Amino acid sequence: MKHIPLVDPQIGEDEIKAVTEVLRSKWLLQGPKVAEFEQKLAQQLDVEHVICVSSCTAALHLSLIWIRLQHKSWPLNEVIVPDFTFPATANVVRHAGMQPVFVDVDPYTFTIDPEKINEAITEHTRAIIPVHLFGEAANMLPIMEIAEDKKLHIVEDCAGALFTEYEHECVGRFGLTGCFSFTPTKLITTGEGGAIVTHDDKLAEWLKLMRSYGRKDVTSIHDLSFPEIGLNYRMTDIQAALGIEQLKHASEFIKKRNELASIYNDNLPVCIIPQPLAPYATMHTYTTYAVCLDYPCPPKRQIIDGLKERGVQAHYSSIALHLEPALYQYGLHRIFPTAEMLSQKTIALPIYPSMTKEDILYICNSITEML
Repeated sequence: MKHIPLVDPQIGEDEIKAVTEVLRSKWLLQGPKVAEFEQKLAQQLDVEHVICVSSCTAALHLSLIWIRLQHKSWPLNEVIVPDFTFPATANVVRHAGMQPVFVDVDPYTFTIDPEKINEAITEHTRAIIPVHLFGEAANMLPIMEIAEDKKLHIVEDCAGALFTEYEHECVGRFGLTGCFSFTPTKLITTGEGGAIVTHDDKLAEWLKLMRSYGRKDVTSIHDLSFPEIGLNYRMTDIQAALGIEQLKHASEFIKKRNELASIYNDNLPVCIIPQPLAPYATMHTYTTYAVCLDYPCPPKRQIIDGLKERGVQAHYSSIALHLEPALYQYGLHRIFPTAEMLSQKTIALPIYPSMTKEDILYICNSITEML
């Protein structure tokens, strides 16, 4: 029987060598490798500033703290969040002292439905967090038009969307900030880790302070000034060294993931529906290969368990946030039929560059057997 994990980070000898060199240098915290990683990311994403942090959650949190500080005289600040996503997107809103307002998603793309956003806007709304889900872009043009009309900030959750494109432009460049993740499930990995991208010079300088206790210069042993009440959201040079090497392979990783997705698309049973590619999504990076189970498929728990018995690790994809006990109160008196449907019927199948065509066919045949 085969063993096909959900995730298999592509770590080669170059990555091991780069990390070993950092360990030998004894500079293990944020330092020259972080700066190098930031510079290379900024070049490839074509952005003014990249600020590496400890996670995408940290990136989102700092972005929202900045927005809250711009509206500090207001007792209530609301942030619009898609109901179908990972809980971190809503959790950081609360940790930033703001309130999430859930919006249903588009059944075609699984991303936030722009037509539902206007219905959720109140006098307290400060920002919108579109999530570029599973490697596919949200529909940014109508979202940007709404934000401009209502004078709202956009914070892009690009956790699983490094180099995903909307109308031939990388996501993360459309809002006040774009927030990325480098966990092992993503296109490239630094273990844990994340990054914030922005074109705002003032915000970039503030983010650099905030990620390191509010300290002005973390590399100086003489300057111990702390002009901000900051946090410890630093990336280490160990992580950055890994990221620099991973970044060299990003384009080939994207190409291979798209090839694997095509094999899935051609061989899955007709009742297993892949996330469609929207017309504006000019590059889907397939960070996650998500499928929706249509009639007459059995419940997704049965599919996941059946694949596990055959040596294949599948998993739940995203969830309807308003059904979670910790977030239930923010979805009261509203309905989210698409998010609930996707939460019940969507699963993630394995996809990573070291997979073979035979692996994909084995998974597709295993599902067909179960049906």
